[in-house]
Amino acid sequence: MPEKNRYAYMLENFDPDWVQAGTKREATYTNLDPGTYTFRVRATNNDGIWNPRARP
Repeated sequence: MPEKNRYAYMLENFDPDWVQAGTKREATYTNLDPGTYTFRVRATNNDGIWNPRARP
């Protein structure tokens, strides 16, 4: 039941904490300064349990 999955993302060296995206599977960043960033995503299963490993 993918409609029950929830997502959160973080751009390391930019976001201070996880951004809760709900069921939305997209992220937009504008006006980033030059530099090195790592984009991480984590998700829940349809039971609402977060995956313990965030993936770059």
